[in-house]
Amino acid sequence: GLDSQAIDTLAPVVSTVSDNITGVAKAGDSISFSVCFSEPVRTGSVSTASFTATNGTVASVTPVNATNGAAVVYTVVVTPALGVASGTVALSVKDTVLDVAGNATVSADLSVLDSQAIDTLAPTVSSVAITSATGAQNSTLNLGDVVSVTATMSEAVTVTGTPQLTLNVGGTN
Repeated sequence: GLDSQAIDTLAPVVSTVSDNITGVAKAGDSISFSVCFSEPVRTGSVSTASFTATNGTVASVTPVNATNGAAVVYTVVVTPALGVASGTVALSVKDTVLDVAGNATVSADLSVLDSQAIDTLAPTVSSVAITSATGAQNSTLNLGDVVSVTATMSEAVTVTGTPQLTLNVGGTN
């Protein structure tokens, strides 16, 4: 009889990507991307070097439900770059990931499948102005005077509690 054998010559591709963040990722957040390949790929061929991240660093790559040294889904954790006022983190896969038959992925930009908005730039004070002062005499503040100050920030901020401000009375700065 004749024997037939299937030969796999197709390169694996990334079919879906999703992440765990709703809204905008901030400094200190880790973004976990779930990367799903079109077929099982060898766990030994997938590492942090298999992916690059725009505006971030690939911190870890972990197979999900690996069987016989291969998995379809991998969790790729990215640490967003600091100092980015408004940007996105997205993955690219390199051509080093191998399926069980040894076929390599084609390098690909995965941003069309998923990207995560980030804002890792801390807000700064743009200006400070005294808007009123009760009890001031001759444009001079005295102990016990009530002063209203407006601080303008570089971006919208959420204020909690009672903000405290130290006044440098009589100083030159």
